[in-house]
Formats: sequence, structure tokens, C-alpha cells
Amino acid sequence: MSRMYIFRESRKGSILKGSLYFPSLFQEMNVCAAFFSKESDVLALAGRKRHEQAIPAVMWGSSTTLLSNLSECIDYIFTDPPFGSNLYYSEAGCLFDAWLNKRMDRILEAVIHRKEDGGMKTLADYGRLMTASFRRMYELLKPGRFLTVEFNNSDGQVFEAIKNAVREVGFAIENMVFLDKVHKTFKQKKGDKGEEDVAGHDVLFNLRKPSKGRALSSDHEEVGRDVQTSSLEDLVSEVISEHLRTLPQSIQKDSTIYSDEHRTTPFLNTMLMNTLIPRGVDVSRLNLPFIDRVCARYFRKVDGRWYLRDEAVGDDRPNGNKGRLFQIPDDNVTVEDEKSAIAWLRQTLATTPLRIGELRPHWMKTTVKLTGDLSTQIEQLLRENFWLDRSTRRWRIPTADELAELNDHERQRACHDAERFLEGRLSPHPTDAEILGWIEKLYSAAGRLEEEALGLVEPGEEPVLPADLIAYYRMMPRLLQSVLKENVEASAYTRASRQCRTAARKVQEHEDRKEAEAQSRSGPRQGKLFD
Repeated sequence: MSRMYIFRESRKGSILKGSLYFPSLFQEMNVCAAFFSKESDVLALAGRKRHEQAIPAVMWGSSTTLLSNLSECIDYIFTDPPFGSNLYYSEAGCLFDAWLNKRMDRILEAVIHRKEDGGMKTLADYGRLMTASFRRMYELLKPGRFLTVEFNNSDGQVFEAIKNAVREVGFAIENMVFLDKVHKTFKQKKGDKGEEDVAGHDVLFNLRKPSKGRALSSDHEEVGRDVQTSSLEDLVSEVISEHLRTLPQSIQKDSTIYSDEHRTTPFLNTMLMNTLIPRGVDVSRLNLPFIDRVCARYFRKVDGRWYLRDEAVGDDRPNGNKGRLFQIPDDNVTVEDEKSAIAWLRQTLATTPLRIGELRPHWMKTTVKLTGDLSTQIEQLLRENFWLDRSTRRWRIPTADELAELNDHERQRACHDAERFLEGRLSPHPTDAEILGWIEKLYSAAGRLEEEALGLVEPGEEPVLPADLIAYYRMMPRLLQSVLKENVEASAYTRASRQCRTAARKVQEHEDRKEAEAQSRSGPRQGKLFD
């Protein structure tokens, strides 16, 4: 019943889902006709025979004082509480309040005001009101019965407030499940594109009130204490890795439920909340930017979706149709996004490994019509998805073992731990032997990056060294300075010292090269006219 209802000659109008769109020609709706067409349905429902005790009731008021004269009389509660600062309900409902001649007490509205909105409600206020609401629900619910809470928020602190509220009043979190409402909101569609920090799916908390005479199980809290000793970053990467590893089989098994949408950061946020909260993990630091930073270290992002580094991207054909789809050059091949670009490279290199110089002209021809920066990313796409044959300097599709090496999770973890150690953010403190192991991993990772850089230029050309490579080489001597020689094996310390000397030389060569290039760009220095 709005101006968003587009007019069509057939009179079969519709509203564009997920968009606030006003068409130039809209269809006027007859409010009275619509009301009376629904009236018959409502009357038919009201006239059905029902159990004499099943009398529906609609109440208006605060859930903190709901049915204040009763207790332990409800069999099941489903609640959809306010989602933090996502929506200010009293402002959105002011017209309805006027029509119903009701006035909401905003002091009791459980929301969080954003700083730019000038409101007074904080996260603490929200948590206090939610705790009071859940306490009243706990009092009303019969022992052993369930409460389901539908919730959605991309801010881990808000999720933590809900978790703490339900635990404080005595509920046990039995499980959490996803609720995919299929038709996304306007903000959720923007969230999928990375334009807003919005969770893509709702979460259902299934909570149980303990039976009388039975203490609340502390299993979740015990698990929570165990996982808190490890890094949240490590835990998040492990959970996401397992999710991404099983997702292709889930999609193949039931594509109506699972899809590549489950690779997006908003969905990963929901999945992590769903997994970690029942285990008692503190999720207050968990939010979309945090998840993006962790994923960037361990996974690959293709068109806004995350993949394992050893996962083949861009080859969605059935298993029985893995042959070459086109020959180089082919004017009919369309590269529109990163995934189709990887598919083009995969099909191009399927039968004939190629050097970068042989591949680049065809790549430029294929991407010449693109307006974005995808046409300049062939080096990155090759480095992340394909294998460089060191002897021939040709790129090809990697084998299963080579894919596993590309996704050497142990090496990635060592590089990450070493970085956090140097920043003073790693706990507990590593042993000297562990630090030498990090130096070994960093040296190996830098060596592979350097070989790949050589494979992205023609023989005789100077490669552009990736920033990660230089960062790894810079970290190695700093790590060795923290090691006491007498605490480790002499051979291991000698090997690490040799690797660090090589790293220091590589960094110095890189700096000298940059300085020479800067001088060549600025031209020859002008001599002084007078001494």
C-alpha cells in the first residue's frame, strides 16, 4: 500500500525487493478494497473452533514488567528484541503511537544511541534493560521450558551484552542456529557489497530454563575458560577455515540452503557468533572489520567472498566437463569480475603453461574494455591461484600438493605470531626454539615470494618485490635479537643467523635500488656555480 508499487498495464504490480525505490509510474491502491478483501480471511480465522483455553491476547507495555502478577505460567517464549543501534523504534513508530493514542516511555526503550545522533542511551543502558527483560521472561517461563531469541548485529559488544544478560538471569544456551529470511533488507544488500557493516543473517538463541532441583550446567563456561587462553584471532581463523573447507560439499549436497553467500564477511560474522557464543567465548571484539583483518591473513578474497588459499576458484563446471573451453585468443571470452578472471586464467593455462610475457598480451586484449583496476591485477591473480615452475618460469595450474603448499597454514600462523610477538601482543611468551622456528618459516615464505616475483617479469627485467617479502626479511633480525644463544641448539642458531644475514642483505639491496630509482627519476644533480 505504498508509492513503491510499480504500475504495469497488466495490473500485476510489485515492489522491488531490498530497495527503497519510487517508480516514475506507480499503481494507486484502494485501501478500502484491500481491507475488505483481508477482512473475510480474518473473520474466517476468528470463527474457527479453538481450545477454550487458547485465547489470544495482545498487550502493550514494557517487557520488564510483563504480566507482573504471574510466574512460571508460560510454556514457550519467542522474542525479537531491539538490535542495539540498528533502529530507533520509538522514532519509527511515532505515527502509529498517535493513531493508537499511546505514548511510549523512551526511558524504557532498549536501544543504543549512536554518537552522531546525540542520544543518551549507551551499551550499558541497553544491557541493563535487556537483563531486566530476560529476568522477567525467566520468571514467567515454566521450569525446563525454552526461550528463543532472534537477534542480528555486526558488533560483538552488543552480542556480548545479550549473552551476558541471558546467563546472568540463569538461562542455559542450548544451541544457536541461523535464520535466513531469504529476502534481504536494503542495509543487508549493501552489507554484502561491503558498503555497510551489517550482518547478513539473523541468529536464533535457543535458551533453556533449568528444571527445578537441577543446577545450571557449567559446561559452556568451562569451555569458555579454556578457549580464552588462546588468541581470538587464531580461534576465528580455525573456525572459518573449517567452515570454508566443508562449504563446497554442503553446496553440492543442498544448493537451496548453502551457496557462495556463505563466504561473505557478514555471514561469517553470524556463523562465528553462532559457533563461539555457546562455547562461552568472549565475542566483544568480534565485528566485521576484525573478521576482515583475520581473513586477509589466512584466506583469499575473490569478489567479496573468502576462499581457502588452496581452493580452486573459477572452475565451477561439473566434474565430467573439465576440458578446455576456448583457445587463445578468443574474442568471445568475457571477463567481468575477479572470479571470471581466475576462470579465464585457469582455462588458459589448463593445457599449456605460459610465461608472463606470453600471457600478458592476451590478458590485455580480454580486459581492455574493463573500467576498473582488474586489468592491472594479473600478477596478483597468478601469485594467489597458480604455480610457477621454477626451471621454466612458466605459470600453470597447481597440483593438489602444490595447492596445499600455497595454503601452508602452519607457515601463515608462524608469520602472524611473529608479527604479534614483535608488537608485544602475543601471549603466552614463546620459547627461544619457537622463535627460531618462526625465522625458518619467514625465510621460506620470503623465498617463495621472491621466486614468484621473478616469474612475473621477463628475463633481464628487475622484479618488483612484494611488500610482504620485505616485511618478512625485516622481521627476521629483530626476532633473532630476542633469542639467547645458550637456550637453543648451536646448529639451529647458526642456521638462523645465516638466514638473518641474508635477509639483512636483501633489505639493503632493496633500499639501494629504491634510492637509485628515485635519483634517476629526479634527473642528474645540478653542480654548484661557486665553491
